[in-house]
Amino acid sequence: MKLVKIDEFKVYGHKNVRGTHKSTLEFTRESFLTPKGDCILGIKSEKSCENLSARLKTLIQAGKKFLIRLSINGHQDEFTGEGNEKLNLFDKEDLVFRKSNYKCNRTCLIKCSKAAVDIDREIINELQNPEGIMLVEVFSMN
Repeated sequence: MKLVKIDEFKVYGHKNVRGTHKSTLEFTRESFLTPKGDCILGIKSEKSCENLSARLKTLIQAGKKFLIRLSINGHQDEFTGEGNEKLNLFDKEDLVFRKSNYKCNRTCLIKCSKAAVDIDREIINELQNPEGIMLVEVFSMN
């Protein structure tokens, strides 16, 4: 399997990061997080669906497969997901990765191998620090 890096961006931690949602994982451009946002792993994201690179959007809408690598303070985790021609990638605030096939403006990838609850707890602990900065790298697997 050949991995080609297509995009990368940073997200920031928050004291309310829980990472307990069983079917989704999300990054938001918002600067706050309530305890109810149990799928959100990072705030102040440099990217949302709307401003992903043109190349990445094209590959997502072509139904390609991707590997997402999360890195913070020496800890790493990865998951896979798929694009779909029906993902419009219009949302200006959020990037949602789903285990399901559900598609909406906020959905970035579907059929993901992990949701927030599946992410390494060391990463979640690091993201509970508002000073924490996580690098999110997106690789094409095709």
